Order: sequence, then structure tokens, then C-alpha cells
Amino acid sequence: MKPKAVEATYFNPYVPGVICFTNRAQFPLVKEQAVYGNVDFGDRPRQPSGQSLAHSRRTRFAKLRDLFSIRRDSLVFFFLTGDSVLHGVWRVTGDPFYWSEPIFDTSNVYPYRFQIQHSLNFRNPVPAFELRKLLNSGALWTIRSFEREANALFSSVNPITKEETQSILELFWKYNHTTDPLVETAAPNNLAIPQSMSVNELVMKDVYDLDVPTLIVAGSQWDQSWELRYEEALQCHLAYHLSRLPHALSESFGRYSELVREVPVSIAGQNRPDFLLVYEDGFTGLPCVYSVIEMKRGIAGIGMMKQLTEYMRLLMERKSLDASSTEGVLVASGFEEPLIDYIRNRQKIETTSDVRLVKYSVAEGRMSFVPVLIE
Repeated sequence: MKPKAVEATYFNPYVPGVICFTNRAQFPLVKEQAVYGNVDFGDRPRQPSGQSLAHSRRTRFAKLRDLFSIRRDSLVFFFLTGDSVLHGVWRVTGDPFYWSEPIFDTSNVYPYRFQIQHSLNFRNPVPAFELRKLLNSGALWTIRSFEREANALFSSVNPITKEETQSILELFWKYNHTTDPLVETAAPNNLAIPQSMSVNELVMKDVYDLDVPTLIVAGSQWDQSWELRYEEALQCHLAYHLSRLPHALSESFGRYSELVREVPVSIAGQNRPDFLLVYEDGFTGLPCVYSVIEMKRGIAGIGMMKQLTEYMRLLMERKSLDASSTEGVLVASGFEEPLIDYIRNRQKIETTSDVRLVKYSVAEGRMSFVPVLIE
């Protein structure tokens, strides 16, 4: 049933956004269902070989990582690939869930889903050339290009920062300056989600068909026999903790305001650290520190430090930041002594260290992240 139209009472634009890719055929169904789903193309292994199964599991962990990187209340924009226009604005109203019911079409299932609410009814979309201008100016920088992202079936959801969201909203007001977008907003769908399942159980038990909406949670029910085989699984759990349980990780990561995954820190787009945290000035609300997070399944050596510092250097160049506005965080199950010695010696020279270490561990089926103190 199509959600009932209601009058909007308040709209908060100062939140992160997410750009989702769809097409002309799917877009009306997304709006009608008030649900968006990421495609399951290539998820199921074509043959029961170990390599094919590992690829399938890594792909699924990564798709769930992308969904966990989107926080509730994020603004949603839809880029229609065939028409090359951006529609808006919706809002994320619930946590990610898995549902294999073909509510969109018969050729693809799109089971990795989240609910949305139509918040601002901008009748005129923003053309692609305006978005390219934002890309060229650096105002939109956490995605590589709309053409490259639209062709990436691996992921069709792209979180963006608050500043980027503001730049896109300005374009919608520009193309809809004579209309009142608050008139025809819609009530949330409030789809009932009667059951839940851990991300580990969904992926490691190779569950593909769930005929009822199933909430996906992380941080629990980690079977020790599964081990931590995939780096994407580690990223998935950290994304869940950072976006859903931020205060639980404040000792390790502080009071950050935004989380973005795989940000292209170089203009060419090849260099993409696992996550980027944005910290705001408490008075102005403007970004004051960018934290680059790189993760390693197992023990991290000095080579990871070289990679992390290179990401930090590229980020400073791209955003014209000074050293005090950029830091790096290495997350691993342990750290080799040469790496620790390097940070210790660096601390002797500098008043504050721009690199921090966080150790992950799995105990009694739960994952934890603890800061490593170096004296």
C-alpha cells in the first residue's frame, strides 16, 4: 500500500546523506514500497567450490558493511542511471534488514534493504552536469564519479558527508525555487520486521532465502569455529559498532560525528582507506579533524603504517588540510614490535601522535575494540 501523504512538521538538513543508484523502471517501485534494496547480483556461488564460496561470503559481508555505514535519519538521493538525474529527498527510517521477497521485479531480488520516508518533494531533479561540477570543484569528493559508481554492481549505496549533502540540497533548491517541497511529504512505511539474525549467521551459514523481513545485527553470535576469515567481516562489524553503538567505542575513536566508507583520498580514486571518521568543532559544527581508518585481519606490521601514512598524505593534499587536522588509526588483532617502536620514536619527537592503534578481539562470541597505549 502506498504511504499516506501528510504535512511535514520539521526537516533537519544537517545530517549525512547517501546516494543510491537505480533506474527508471525500479524507481517508481522504490517510492511505492518506501524501501530501497541493494542487488544480490553475483552473491550466490555458481559452483560449490571453496574459492567461489569465499568470494560470495566476502561480497555479502561488504554489502552489509555498506548498509551499516548508513545511519538512521540520513538523507537519501536517488541517481537514475539511464536518465542521468538525481531525485530527492528521502530519509532513512530504519536499520538494515534482509528480505528475499521479490517486491521490485522478477529478474533481481535486491535483498539488502532499508526503509525510507519521502521528506522533501522536489519535483524537478538535479541534472548530472551539476553533480559533475561538484565533483570537479571538490565539493563532492567521497565518490569517484557517477558513471563509475553506477556501473559498480557490487554496491549501489554511497554514503556522503554533511557538507556534501548541503551542496546537493542547494542544487535542489536552485531547480525548485518556485515550489514548496514540504507540502507532499509521506508518512513512513513502518514495515513490520518480525525477526532478527546475526550478520555472521546470515553469511557464514550461507542463508540466501528469507521470506519474511529479517533485521540484521552484528556484534553477537560469533561462532568461534568460523574464525575471522575475511577482512570484509571485520569491516562489517566495525561499521556496525561505529554507526549503531558510537558511545560504546568512544574510548577508542572519540566523539566523531560522521562515518564514511572507502573514501577516494586521491583524485584518481584508486586510493581508498577502509573508513573515514569526521570530527566537528563543538561551536561551529564544521569539520575540524579527519581520521583515516585502515584495518588488518590478524597482525599488522610496518607495511600497514606506510600505507596508512600515504592515505593521510593524500587526504591532506586533496582537502588542503594541515597535519593537525588529520590522523590515522590502525585496527588489527595485534601489532609487530617494529611498528610499535616506530610510533614510540615518533611520539618522542612530536608533542602529539597522529597515529593511533586499536586492537580487536573476539571473546564469548562478541567482538570488541580496545585502544593500545604506547609509552
